[in-house]
Amino acid sequence: SGRCPGAASEATDTSIMAVWKLEVSCGSRVWCLPDSNRTLHMARLAVASHLAIPFQEVQVRISFTKTSSRRLLDLTNIYFKAMVNTRRLKQAHGARLLGMLIANVEFARELLDVDVRRIEILGDVPAGQQRIMEMN
Repeated sequence: SGRCPGAASEATDTSIMAVWKLEVSCGSRVWCLPDSNRTLHMARLAVASHLAIPFQEVQVRISFTKTSSRRLLDLTNIYFKAMVNTRRLKQAHGARLLGMLIANVEFARELLDVDVRRIEILGDVPAGQQRIMEMN
């Protein structure tokens, strides 16, 4: 995690984006979303560290939708989006690396400090090849 940013190797900026759909259990809590600037900044730093680029080249966003669920728990879908604009990575390599950011449910819970139950990676992944992780 103490890696220095790589030197700019590309002539022009490369834009890379990944989106994860996280199913979050709210239980009896009214508000269970990661809403603090600190949480967003820590997520931004985690993306930058993962890609070995300066955090200034990373933006993160969180949005959400309520889901109707037949389960007992009140579930909310959170969309975590990471956007990178850098000259330090080639497009294909950067996209592959960014897609591996959230390796499992436990990491997502730590990253965003919410009770994540299921993760689906969205974005440029071909239909049928989405990686889905669930908490049992």
